[in-house]
Amino acid sequence: MTIRSAHHSGLYYPQQSALRSAQAKPLEPIEASAKAVLLPHAAWPYVLSLIHQVLCHTRTQKRSLIVVLAPYHGAEKKRPIAITAAKRLELEGLTITLADEAARDLARKEAVVVDESAFDDESSWELLMPLLDSYHPGCPILPILVPETIRPDNRTLTSLITHLGHTWPSALFVVTTNASAPLPSPDAEDQARSVAAALQDGAGHIPYGCNKAALESVSSCLGGQWRIIGMMSGGKSFDTIPSSLEMDDRHVWHLGALLE
Repeated sequence: MTIRSAHHSGLYYPQQSALRSAQAKPLEPIEASAKAVLLPHAAWPYVLSLIHQVLCHTRTQKRSLIVVLAPYHGAEKKRPIAITAAKRLELEGLTITLADEAARDLARKEAVVVDESAFDDESSWELLMPLLDSYHPGCPILPILVPETIRPDNRTLTSLITHLGHTWPSALFVVTTNASAPLPSPDAEDQARSVAAALQDGAGHIPYGCNKAALESVSSCLGGQWRIIGMMSGGKSFDTIPSSLEMDDRHVWHLGALLE
């Protein structure tokens, strides 16, 4: 496969080129030195401002590669770690460069598989692509799908992160996961606060996350300290995670952070 078509535009992010470009327009850069970022995945109206808050801290460093570690939420939970062989992702009015050379290098050295159907099914990686390309235009992006059930000490996962970090020292690693499951209040807040505390305290174990294996592995392989930039739930930004929200519906918390 040379060209990959978008499968989730119009559902999680705008399909129409002008609207998508306007919403993806980068914020002014803020000086920072980030090895990795933590980004949420949800429809843009719920998380867009938080993603911008984080990515504007990455603009001052030139990147040779962006590695996106995204969860695979599909029904077949025991799939291996997956990559795509595509060279480009095509959206309406936008072509995004994929790191096919880095993908081939991984396939030669690590126990990963090319699985295009997994990338067709999964939205968590695709909804970030227009934003990453907006902040780092033309930089090759290597999306990797990590099954939810994989263990943080999985040798393939830690080996590929270490290999990519050594081969591309200026790479930016992007881990996308949410800070709580869809839960009622105060359970969602309790779960999100425990995740935030573990990140800030430098704990090796993250108590929750659909992509916790990737989050823990990036922390251990790259080193550094997580700094939380912002938090959202229900499309609303918060300075801190409250003890509860006055709502009966299940809701999800999202965090944005830098690994420095």
